[in-house]
Amino acid sequence: MDYSNFFDLLGRQNGQTSAIELSPDYSVVIERAEFVDGVWRFRLVSGDPSEDPLFYSERTGRTEIADLGEGRWVATRTRFVVDPERRLLMLEVRRGGVGVVSLERYFRRVAARLGIAENLQFDLNPLPSPSFSREIDRFTRIREASLIVRRPNNDWDDAGDVLSGLADNSGGKKAVVAVQAARGDSLRKGRGIVNLIREHLQRPLSNVEDAKITGTQEGASVESTVSLSRHQLQLKVQVPRDPRGTSGELEVFDAAEALLTEASLLRIPADESVDK
Repeated sequence: MDYSNFFDLLGRQNGQTSAIELSPDYSVVIERAEFVDGVWRFRLVSGDPSEDPLFYSERTGRTEIADLGEGRWVATRTRFVVDPERRLLMLEVRRGGVGVVSLERYFRRVAARLGIAENLQFDLNPLPSPSFSREIDRFTRIREASLIVRRPNNDWDDAGDVLSGLADNSGGKKAVVAVQAARGDSLRKGRGIVNLIREHLQRPLSNVEDAKITGTQEGASVESTVSLSRHQLQLKVQVPRDPRGTSGELEVFDAAEALLTEASLLRIPADESVDK
């Protein structure tokens, strides 16, 4: 997969040439794309082209169906930036916007339409925040740990650990492993599955879909679960309300590009504690 070529082709699509119907009631379109300093900035719009929007009128106290006219539909904007060379993508998370799963499907459909690949397997795995490793360190007892990995976009050789090797030899796309401690005991922090999770999180390009640790943390009397899904690399941006939906766009793109830089520099240190 030539990522630079793929996103160059994608960036040249816009409007109806980029429209993909992901389901009968959900379509995604590239509204605008630009290449700035080695990074692509995309603005997507999504929604249901067949939906007749319903409005409430304060004047009449009734609901009304609006007729937007032929070829017009209610849409939600979502922005993302991608660095093809570093294979990193930062996606804006917003209510009603394009999520990770939908974006993966969109890439697959576009690749088929452009003649790049008929069955492109494009996975967007979460980038771990340093807070995840810190939360693991806080456990005084680990009752259970689990890990889900997906085949890297290139191949399993990009991973090279025992779980990825098992999945590769099996001809699989995804591998799941879970380990539980004996009653009253704790899993080791520096060996086994917990260490495997740490090793995966150290990689600049992780193929972890999710990882979970369940147990008791210091100062707590009840169990809790820490997961990668709750500790992804992120940055919150305050965006003012704007009927056009473009206010704060520069701030969103700047924040996304700051995360690209952070992700390139970030390495989560392995646990150096001694097993007890």
